[in-house]
Amino acid sequence: MADVTEMDMFEEGSFDLVLCEGDPLSYCTDPRKGIKELVRVAKEGVAIVASVDNLYSRIMWSIRQGPVDQAAKLLENQWATGEFPMYFFKPSELIERFEETGCEVVKIVGKNVFSGGLGENRLKDPEVFKEVLRLELDYCDDPYLVGCAGHIAVVCRKQGSIMRSSV
Repeated sequence: MADVTEMDMFEEGSFDLVLCEGDPLSYCTDPRKGIKELVRVAKEGVAIVASVDNLYSRIMWSIRQGPVDQAAKLLENQWATGEFPMYFFKPSELIERFEETGCEVVKIVGKNVFSGGLGENRLKDPEVFKEVLRLELDYCDDPYLVGCAGHIAVVCRKQGSIMRSSV
């Protein structure tokens, strides 16, 4: 098992694809260092895909569910504590962090732009599910809606040689 911030067991440029799903960048102690490590272990020109927790959706959750002062604190430092520390990203920040490592951001998408607040019962209806899925797929990469999603995913390319296939 490896920590996303310390992947010394892998040489630089080891992987043809780097996939970081399940939000490990949000749960590590140093998200900026974690991003640098993801880029370090990727070969030049390959895709890096990472998902993180979205600050703005967490703010909305805090306003709806808990003490409103938690939302203000979260906006100030972007860290939440509980069983474990958790970092929440702004969409623009995620782009900036990957670009500062020399990556080209190809796409940023929101995951669950519309359906995050729906209850399970609502999505049990096959017609509702089908329509919500269509809306999610049609609008998940709208830059004005990415900040509404529960999670943000970035697809980028490590600078270097040309990728063999498009992302």
